[in-house]
Amino acid sequence: MPYLRLRLDINYEEISRALVAKSVGFFIGTLAGGALSQKWRQLKELWVSLSLIAAAIGTVFSPYSTNLALLAFLFAMDGFGKGGIAAGKWKVIILQDSTMVGWSNSMDNIL
Repeated sequence: MPYLRLRLDINYEEISRALVAKSVGFFIGTLAGGALSQKWRQLKELWVSLSLIAAAIGTVFSPYSTNLALLAFLFAMDGFGKGGIAAGKWKVIILQDSTMVGWSNSMDNIL
């Protein structure tokens, strides 16, 4: 954070406003990830992969942002990707491991 503060010539209060965008992005990403993994169950691995790419782009490019709006957008993109991962990964893990634990296919109806 000190690096971003010096690079953008802003104070910590303004950086905290940009950090709110990460939480909002996480919330929206979780909602979208849950809805998409429920609607298109066969594409859940694709959703997790795309979410990981979005989170990576937000994380990698945020130190190079030139203004506060771009920083907030990249933080939101990072949060959106991490929210999508959080929503979709448990579905993938449980269904992949269900044969080892001995769960029946009825577990798919619960998730």
